[in-house]
Amino acid sequence: MLLNANRHPGLSAVAPAGTSAPLGVAVIDQTPLFREGLSARILRDTGLRLIGATGQQHTAVLMRHRKGLDVLIVDALLDQHGQLTKLFSHGGTGTAVLVMVREPWRTTEYVSTVLAAGAHGVVLRDSEPDKLLAAIRHTHRERRYIDPALSPLLTATPQSDRPVEPPSDCRLSRREYQVLQLVADGMSNRDIAAELFLSVETVRTHTKGVLHKLGARDRAHAVALGFRHGLLAGSGSPQRPRPVRQVRQTRSVPQQRPAQQPQPAPNLIAI
Repeated sequence: MLLNANRHPGLSAVAPAGTSAPLGVAVIDQTPLFREGLSARILRDTGLRLIGATGQQHTAVLMRHRKGLDVLIVDALLDQHGQLTKLFSHGGTGTAVLVMVREPWRTTEYVSTVLAAGAHGVVLRDSEPDKLLAAIRHTHRERRYIDPALSPLLTATPQSDRPVEPPSDCRLSRREYQVLQLVADGMSNRDIAAELFLSVETVRTHTKGVLHKLGARDRAHAVALGFRHGLLAGSGSPQRPRPVRQVRQTRSVPQQRPAQQPQPAPNLIAI
């Protein structure tokens, strides 16, 4: 596939497919629709070969052992501190890591962090499909790609390394915190209601409370802010326990056997 370099600044034209072996690509993204759409686009490209796709960090780690993995595409939401990037870029596999930057992570601190962790390229996650595919090739070929839209962040004056302080009124209730955790797991309101034994309407109320307290635009933004403010644990934290339905225990009372009815006396016939 030929790409017009003028259409996508910062990317050189791509050689026609077929001049070399297809590049092995794996997609790590939490959103199923986006992940499957990008995977389908890769499958249609004769110059690329899909090695695998997942939305789970632990499954992504196992891909280190996949043969022929040339480029790993990582969603910023699943690699907020650059640990996954560091694992692949310093693992001696030769895999190039391309990080897709979501809007909440479009900051100097984040882009600098993943590049320092060993990322070979950064690209906006909401880029056009052709630009994403061109970024894959450019990252593999040059081992360095910076999306022109992200370049100004690297020349900006870095801010303090102190974590972003949450709003003063964002103290979540226990239920709101549980709902936020389950939203981060990708569960719908109906699934959350079944998990916490609540009504769907009650879950909606708690979700609105979370959005209001965090100042979030939507559920995805609330999850991003939850990670940024330290309300949600990273990948290194122990797995949180699932809520368990409380069942009232009653003392077992042995069942009484019904009183035995007296048997009628047999008829005696005088002989």
